[in-house]
Amino acid sequence: MMIGGPVIGGIIAFGIVAGCIFRGLYLLHDIQSRLSTLSPKEDRVEAAYKEYIEKKKAID
Repeated sequence: MMIGGPVIGGIIAFGIVAGCIFRGLYLLHDIQSRLSTLSPKEDRVEAAYKEYIEKKKAID
């Protein structure tokens, strides 16, 4: 005996798949945000300044 037919089954299957995809994306975002706090990106100005200081020290 089918309760609700294939439409209800399709809705439940779609909900499970969509929930797994959203949960996976949430976990990837969480991992990315945790890693970015551990090793923040160095911007161009800081990199250029450090390179300038190292060259200046090498000349002296």
